[in-house]
Amino acid sequence: MIGLGCGLVATSVADFVMGFALASHENPGAPWYPEMTVANVAQHLLMLGGVYAVMRSGAGGRGFVARSGFAIALAGIVVLCVAEPVTLISLGVAYPLFGVAMLGMAAGLTMAGVAVARAGRWTGASRFSLATAGLFIPLVMVPAMFIPGLWFHYAIGLWGLTFLWVAATLLRTESR
Repeated sequence: MIGLGCGLVATSVADFVMGFALASHENPGAPWYPEMTVANVAQHLLMLGGVYAVMRSGAGGRGFVARSGFAIALAGIVVLCVAEPVTLISLGVAYPLFGVAMLGMAAGLTMAGVAVARAGRWTGASRFSLATAGLFIPLVMVPAMFIPGLWFHYAIGLWGLTFLWVAATLLRTESR
């Protein structure tokens, strides 16, 4: 689990760097877009591993909300991994996939985050870290999609910080 937690740290930092420093290369038609797509898929796979590690750690308990939340979140991340390379072929197909992925991740991470908060295995403010990652999507990322320019990419960069919080909590609790 420690390795998957470290992967979540790596994807968090990469989200931040790519969201701010490389945002202009994240749009289809940009010269480095194919390479950025590969990097994004790698990041999403690390995110998948990190969320899986939180699930396997038992932080959310074994209840229905935890099991359902993690399943929905993981499915949403898998759809995200598929949507990225599809952008190289058809944006018309990729954009609905991104929408499904965002809904799945928002609902799943929030549900799993509520389970983590209720289970009490993570203490203090850290018990809300996973729910924060889920709620960030409808509260920050969705509105940022409607602002012209690179604001959506900046929101993704900030979203990476929520996963850094999740990773720090996971690593702290798993290293005990």
